[in-house]
Amino acid sequence: MLLALALLSLPLGQTITVDDDGPADFLEIQAAIDFASPGDVILVSPGGYSGFLLDKNVNIVGTSPGGYSSSPTDNPIVGGTFVVPVLDGVTGVTIKGIKFTQSLTIRNGSSGVRVDACSGFQVVVQDSNDVLLSRCDFAEKFRPHTAGLYVHNSSVQLVETS
Repeated sequence: MLLALALLSLPLGQTITVDDDGPADFLEIQAAIDFASPGDVILVSPGGYSGFLLDKNVNIVGTSPGGYSSSPTDNPIVGGTFVVPVLDGVTGVTIKGIKFTQSLTIRNGSSGVRVDACSGFQVVVQDSNDVLLSRCDFAEKFRPHTAGLYVHNSSVQLVETS
């Protein structure tokens, strides 16, 4: 029910599914992004996924029941050793219910970006505006000499975020 309500609040477009275990449209988030058109919603099932480059206006939503869960097996987990998730020059996108094991980077004029009910170790926002981080926890795996939030030449609003 909550997932249906979350989808109603996103712009209408095609719904694309991602599940690293199989029966879905794609096994990886990047392949779904490459296929998607602006306004599409990518639904990501719990599992482990590589980082991605989001350079078009699509929404990425984890399908965990009730949104983000503190249980690591309930959320899609995105990360990798060298490929970090990057939102590059996008407008009006939502990322919801995802756990990031590396930095989430929002850059290059991105605006109207909403990151909701996500977690990880760091968010980097560069040269972007109107970025909202709500109900997020980016202090979970705090690494020495690393900030949970790094903002440069950008406007960011924090709501119930640590």
